[in-house]
Amino acid sequence: MANNVITTALLIIAGITAAMILISAVFPAIFQMTGTFSSVASDMNDKMLTDAGILFTQPERKVIHVWLKNTGRNEIPSGLLESSDISIVSFSKENVENRYLRVPYKRSGVTKPYWTYTFEDINGDYWGRGENIEVEVSLRRPLETGVYTIQFMTYNGFIAEDVFSVER
Repeated sequence: MANNVITTALLIIAGITAAMILISAVFPAIFQMTGTFSSVASDMNDKMLTDAGILFTQPERKVIHVWLKNTGRNEIPSGLLESSDISIVSFSKENVENRYLRVPYKRSGVTKPYWTYTFEDINGDYWGRGENIEVEVSLRRPLETGVYTIQFMTYNGFIAEDVFSVER
């Protein structure tokens, strides 16, 4: 009889200990996964609320003017707007080596090519819903005759693009 009580007590203690070890190992992983899922959902929501369109692209000799409208629900602060990327892609068969050009935002120490922007509307701290910006892309040398695509990629991966041609 005493033998059964001791065995039962040891099994209960072993079961409780195993449950505590399992709980202490599983709960941190569950909380970490919850944080990861929340972060991914927040990023997806941010990207879904971001939308922009290129209204017009005007190439000149060493400058390309691009007008964009924020058609999304996100208001993009100027600091995040400056984290955007601009790419120029050539469709020319003759100019194979210079098919792709990534243009960074103009910061101190950055030489051409670079891009800058101007708010067309009154608010200068963020790019609000329905507002326009003019982007000016400054190049080292003029674009050759041909057809190009310009892509504006926001900080969260949304891409607005336009096709334009250069003729001499």
